[in-house]
Amino acid sequence: KDLLKGFSVNRAEAEKALGDAEFLKKTQNYFERNKFEYAREEEVRAQHILLQIKPGSGADDEKKVLAKIEDLKAKAKTTDFGKLAVANSEDPGSKVKNGDLGYFSRGKMVKEFEDVAFSAPIGQIMGPVKTPFGYHLIKVTEKREASPADFEKQKIEVAQKLLADEKLTIQIKALEDVVTKGDEPALDSVLKSINAKWDETGIFDLSQDAAP
Repeated sequence: KDLLKGFSVNRAEAEKALGDAEFLKKTQNYFERNKFEYAREEEVRAQHILLQIKPGSGADDEKKVLAKIEDLKAKAKTTDFGKLAVANSEDPGSKVKNGDLGYFSRGKMVKEFEDVAFSAPIGQIMGPVKTPFGYHLIKVTEKREASPADFEKQKIEVAQKLLADEKLTIQIKALEDVVTKGDEPALDSVLKSINAKWDETGIFDLSQDAAP
């Protein structure tokens, strides 16, 4: 997947390829087999600030957490929400990204959080919202409506993926050839062309499913 990022295919190239009946049929067949990948669920993108309630905390401790997050909500009226998240959020995964959780669909978050996120207007700070993790402030930044898979609307996207796959396959075959020949200069050239490199793993157990 990471390698495919280096094999971008523009719209004009995809449209030209779809003019070939055989490639069009191949694209349709791939789409039909993988429709689930192209049906998009309703999604929202949100930032949040989490203040945790530590296990065993008493009522007074919880009141302090609630008071602090209410204070942060007041500050968010005049201070950038992302900066407040970096400085105060206790969710280590998102705080370094200005509290950004990225896009998520229903069923990905706990119910209390999800209910608010999917009903909140864009840009409005909601909360405090209590979940099993603690108290949250939630700011929805973008929304995507659900849409069914539609070949006519998505055929360019599908064609771009298939063409990128083909380009990568050709390069991987070239890589295998130079490895077989032991041609080190050619190997370096091919690796560079696909934005890859050799790396040394160090010692690892041969029973592992993959090398680290």
